Amino acid sequence: MRWQARHTQLDPGLSFTDEMVSGPFRSWHHQHTFADLGQGAVMTDAVTYEPPAPLANRWGRALMARELARIFAYRGRQLSADLDFHRALSNRPLTVAVTG
Repeated sequence: MRWQARHTQLDPGLSFTDEMVSGPFRSWHHQHTFADLGQGAVMTDAVTYEPPAPLANRWGRALMARELARIFAYRGRQLSADLDFHRALSNRPLTVAVTG
């Protein structure tokens, strides 16, 4: 499935927004917000979308909601694993070689 999105808003360190330019939905607006809690951070995704015509009924909307929940749960697990990996390596010394 081809999907093209455009980043439309940026508030550095706080949030960014993307909107679907072309893809499976009639419309898609996705805001990513980050909050610094001092001892950690919270990332929040807010999505508003209009499903394609075949899924615009009640059954289709429920199906889309379940699928999006599954996708965002995966993204949450992946982000958590990435942060754990980064944390595990963050205290190791780093050697950088520049040649050329």
